[in-house]
Amino acid sequence: MEFANTPFPVGLRKAVEMARFQGQPTYRWLPALGHSVFEYDIIMKVIPQTVKGVRNILRTERGFLLEWL
Repeated sequence: MEFANTPFPVGLRKAVEMARFQGQPTYRWLPALGHSVFEYDIIMKVIPQTVKGVRNILRTERGFLLEWL
């Protein structure tokens, strides 16, 4: 698994034009010597065979709650 500096395999112009994805910016401008910090979570869960997709993922005090479709 690779965490990259871009959420999509597109060029800079397209990333800037997209502006946002799922409420998050697709591109950020940083000043010289600036930095940005991100957190990533990985969820491992047994998925029932009847599930058709995920409606929502909620962060709770005890972990994550997945709402199935």
